[in-house]
Amino acid sequence: MIKKNYTIADIYCYLVITIFFTFTVIFTIYFYDYVLINNNVLFFLLLLYLNFLLLIFFIFKIKNYIIINSIFFSFLFIFAFEGYLQIGNGNYNNHNKKDDVFNFIKKNPKKNYIPIVYPRSILETEKNYKITDQEFFPLSGISRKRTVLCNESNFWTIYNSDRHGFNNNDDLWDKKIKLIVFGDSFSHGNCVSNQDQWVNKLKKKIPNTLNLSMGGNGPLLTMATIREYFEIMMPEIIIWQYFESHENRIPLEKKNSFLEKYLQDKNFKQDLYSKREEVDVYLQKFIKFNSFVNTEKKTRNLVQKSKFTSLKSIIRLDYTRQLFGVVRINYNLLENDLDGILQKTDEFINRRAEKYFLYIPTYQSVISGKQAFYNLDKKKIFNIALKNNFKIISTDLLLKNYSIPKDLYPGKYLHFNKKGYDLVSKAVMQCLDYYNKNINSNFCEPN
Repeated sequence: MIKKNYTIADIYCYLVITIFFTFTVIFTIYFYDYVLINNNVLFFLLLLYLNFLLLIFFIFKIKNYIIINSIFFSFLFIFAFEGYLQIGNGNYNNHNKKDDVFNFIKKNPKKNYIPIVYPRSILETEKNYKITDQEFFPLSGISRKRTVLCNESNFWTIYNSDRHGFNNNDDLWDKKIKLIVFGDSFSHGNCVSNQDQWVNKLKKKIPNTLNLSMGGNGPLLTMATIREYFEIMMPEIIIWQYFESHENRIPLEKKNSFLEKYLQDKNFKQDLYSKREEVDVYLQKFIKFNSFVNTEKKTRNLVQKSKFTSLKSIIRLDYTRQLFGVVRINYNLLENDLDGILQKTDEFINRRAEKYFLYIPTYQSVISGKQAFYNLDKKKIFNIALKNNFKIISTDLLLKNYSIPKDLYPGKYLHFNKKGYDLVSKAVMQCLDYYNKNINSNFCEPN
């Protein structure tokens, strides 16, 4: 029997073929359901072609160095490009901040500050941990506390929470409310001073305006908040603030058993209005848990975990796939979910208030002037809102037509600064005036 002597070049060829054949097979299987859902057949055919080519080279031990080197350096370039995108999107900088909310609070012990607890944070934490066996799901922060919100412009946004844990003057709950804003962080107040928040600017024009927004809220959390508080306050107007990409928050929200009940049962309520003490006790426990997680030892572990997560993200080519539309998103399901949530909200409110749908685009969308492909098309979102009897208030063109769009943000992928929120408040006030004069209209988009 003749022994075959393998050269370094032979080993290199067989190793490259084996590694990348395995990778492309796994990638093809992983995206098979994506192809079925979104009909990206071209991408799937390219993967199959590459699988076939590598399989032929593998079986017949073909050593065409030009082709093999082309495959190797192509993959090397793709992964290097993914690493560049990861760094550009801040994946390696998230844990390098000089300060965080817990450190800030520790440095100011006499101020009696507490950190904000977002409902979204509870959802994300409960995927891995069980804090308590509570029989409710909180939709607000801790009541009547000096609440530390966020820091994006070298100062901390801090507010006094009201009796139900929202960002309002407490006496508003004793008044006849004209308007309620339901939304996420862009309405909650992130991350500007109180006088620069767009809802507080609106309050100067419509004093009896209540803000029931919480950072991180998606459509289902928003609907749940409306279900809990609308009938108690009975406003004449509601504004549903919708941030481009909110539909992508629905899958996580649907996994929570309490939130899912709002979808399954049109009469379901948690009666959070009368459970304030229990909610505050739970949120205090949640804060203590998170404070423990943020000790020095735990923080080091989280940083290490973050680096590992980033490595997995590079291997999965997360940002590169997003750039070319190769994402595992069921757009049809998201459309149906959003439609169902707005429909249930429309049925619940039923002409008892005017309903406005305030649309705010993402940073990427404003800066590039184009909507990101992995979010639902703006026109589809508007059509869903209009179908369910919401009138549109769009800030899209006003923000994109600003002379220097980057000047509307304190940094990349952050919330608006004072200038940005000025434009949001301008759009809302202009559209409310427009609808007062044009009661049969249903679309307003200042430019």
